[in-house]
Amino acid sequence: MSPDADPSFGYLRGRLAVVESQVRRVVAHRRERDPDPDDRFRGLYISEGHVDELLAGRASRGDGPGPDPEAAGFLDRLEA
Repeated sequence: MSPDADPSFGYLRGRLAVVESQVRRVVAHRRERDPDPDDRFRGLYISEGHVDELLAGRASRGDGPGPDPEAAGFLDRLEA
């Protein structure tokens, strides 16, 4: 049986397409809002303001683009 005829393979490809779509949305969202995309020290330090947020329990992982309704609809159909 060819991989394209196997329903499990089709399901896996569908799930991977959803993950790829989500990664592309988050990357695009980050690129639109990043104040310094060329910061050569990114990831090597934490600003004083971020430390204060972490200690106060207010730090978040960032604002994402939110759920993708198109991907959610595709995922619903895939799961069915």
